[in-house]
Amino acid sequence: MRNKIKQVIVIQTTIGRRCWVENILKSLEGYNKYPIFVFQTDKSPVYKYLRDYLDCDEIALLHDSMEITDTQLFDILFEDYAGKSVAFFGSANAESLYVPFAIEMGKFKLDLLKKMDIPRVHNKKEDMDYEPIFGNDYFALDQDTVTLFGDNSFDGQEVEKCGRLNRIIKTPYFIKYQGHWEKCMCPETEIM
Repeated sequence: MRNKIKQVIVIQTTIGRRCWVENILKSLEGYNKYPIFVFQTDKSPVYKYLRDYLDCDEIALLHDSMEITDTQLFDILFEDYAGKSVAFFGSANAESLYVPFAIEMGKFKLDLLKKMDIPRVHNKKEDMDYEPIFGNDYFALDQDTVTLFGDNSFDGQEVEKCGRLNRIIKTPYFIKYQGHWEKCMCPETEIM
């Protein structure tokens, strides 16, 4: 009988993002403490795929448009916060209510994802609309969720990378290259 994998790292990507996938995998080169999976999604939030296709306890969800600068991040997620949900970022919405999992990254418990109704989205704009709904719905299932870095503060730095202009969000453990930070930047026809 084989042992169930308890904790996994998942890199979320979509079609046509080879530059980003190569970049994050290069930043993880040689790291093998936890299994790493790359999930290529099409028109649904990655949580739907995680819920339907993975068999594990905890999932550290990363975007392909990241670079890991310190793999100690995974020990923090899986050891220091074992059994807990962890949002990398949280932010206040228009009503000044806290919304966890801003930018849809962090560590999720699969048993909670299985309890959620996760819709199909058709483009980046719909995905951005769903982000706070997902964060609030998940938080309703686990109000002990920890937030590591507060809000996703942008320090004003922008850089060209992988064929687009990105704003930079830095933490002690990773750099996030954010290409869409306002809905008006996403054409409704941009397929996920």
